[in-house]
Amino acid sequence: MKHALLSTVLIAAAPAMAQDQGGQPGATGGGEAERSLAERLTSVPVTAIFPGAPPQRTQIENPFAGDADAAERGKMLFAQMNCSGCHAANGAGGMGPALSNSVWIYGGTPEQLYLTILHGRPAGMPTYAELLSEDAIWSLVTYIESISREPARETWGQTVSVESFTIEQVSATEIDTVDPWAHTQPFSYGQKPSKDLETEPPLADDPVPAPASE
Repeated sequence: MKHALLSTVLIAAAPAMAQDQGGQPGATGGGEAERSLAERLTSVPVTAIFPGAPPQRTQIENPFAGDADAAERGKMLFAQMNCSGCHAANGAGGMGPALSNSVWIYGGTPEQLYLTILHGRPAGMPTYAELLSEDAIWSLVTYIESISREPARETWGQTVSVESFTIEQVSATEIDTVDPWAHTQPFSYGQKPSKDLETEPPLADDPVPAPASE
């Protein structure tokens, strides 16, 4: 009698237990949609080195992807939080690594960028978990994704020789934009950006012209 009564109680409670676990009656643990952002972020890798084939990417999309207003908000936060103090204007790189290319130490997917800002990283990157809201961090991610969009060139990022450098970004002091690679100028070979170069400066192996005689 006791066993029969216990079985009846368990059967009656089963739908409620399943609803608590997955959000819907009959669910056994919830799918990707039912998991919170915090739960899904725990599955995001912080390295591109995997033993064997890379695992399937955790699908966490930037809710502000492609939103120009969000990119503008991210640019303002980049300045307000002094991100440029380490990463330089336009994410060109300084004490901190460059953000204006496709080279990432801890991954460049939206969720990896989010975690880098949220928790910080070793060797200098601070955590902003207590300072920025979720929307603010996603706005920064949107801005970083914008400034890291490289020129559409097959040889971009392949340094073959000094001559392979042909363009550079227009200085951030001249153009304030969320898409710096849309505004380029001929490579200045380390000269002042405002200096018009009629000819390229001599390379290290070229003979140095003799000084003019008096």
